[in-house]
Amino acid sequence: MSYFQRLTRILKDYRNEVDGNIIRRDAKIRKANADNKDAYQKQKIAEAESEFEKRFNESRIDALGKATDEIRSFKEAVKKKASTFNPTTINEVNALKNVRLTPAEIRMFAEKYKGDYMALRILGEIADNSGYKLNTVYADTLLSIIDQTESICVQFLDSYNGNEHSNVTIAMVCQKDSPLEAFEKAFNNDVIPSVVNKELTNEQVTAINKLIGEGSEEEIKERVNNLCTADPSMREAIEAIDKYAPYIEKEKPATILDVETIAKVKELTATDGPIRDLFSKDPTYAPYVSELG
Repeated sequence: MSYFQRLTRILKDYRNEVDGNIIRRDAKIRKANADNKDAYQKQKIAEAESEFEKRFNESRIDALGKATDEIRSFKEAVKKKASTFNPTTINEVNALKNVRLTPAEIRMFAEKYKGDYMALRILGEIADNSGYKLNTVYADTLLSIIDQTESICVQFLDSYNGNEHSNVTIAMVCQKDSPLEAFEKAFNNDVIPSVVNKELTNEQVTAINKLIGEGSEEEIKERVNNLCTADPSMREAIEAIDKYAPYIEKEKPATILDVETIAKVKELTATDGPIRDLFSKDPTYAPYVSELG
């Protein structure tokens, strides 16, 4: 059972106990009103109220203690996980810092390092430098949400008396899609973080608009693809702008050359300058061009 589920259970158990005490108190008061008169009636009502207050206070103190312990344990678990790392894994991830990763590669590494907070933390920085955002949950974010949840829990336990407002309060904490539950799952890596394009600033969008300029659809399409071809990072930025995305031509998959073709390219380009220049301009053959002998 997760921390969220245990905390939810504490609050719901408390609510049910208070509701039960209210029902018992009200039943005793109704009976006193029906069976007794004057002073004796008042005594029975006072006894019912006193018993309710005693049980109410005992239940509240008990629930507050349980909730506080659960939240303290939750925070300690977060801090422990955030400060625990494998040096070998960290070295592996750090080796990627100078590599511009694609979304598919980022997702691949996110899956590989699933469950390793610090590795994903560093991978998030690498994704950021590659022009993407890895939706990981940082410890300080989760701790902040836990603090907010603790405040709501204490408020509920201090104020609940069967009223509708308090039921709304508990719903904020115990709802199925509670932010705390979602963040806890993400922090514990029950789900692999998603990868998205970073949002462009208004200044960046304005700059790209100026680069592309006005014109016919064909002219805009040509400028868009010229920019995309010239700079891969520009392609990523333009893809993030809805009005230009449809104009971007799909990247052609890389051609895989067989061994014989590679050998022939190396042979031809080793002695013939014009042929070497020709092959050098083609991205398919350029990696295999020989230095002139």
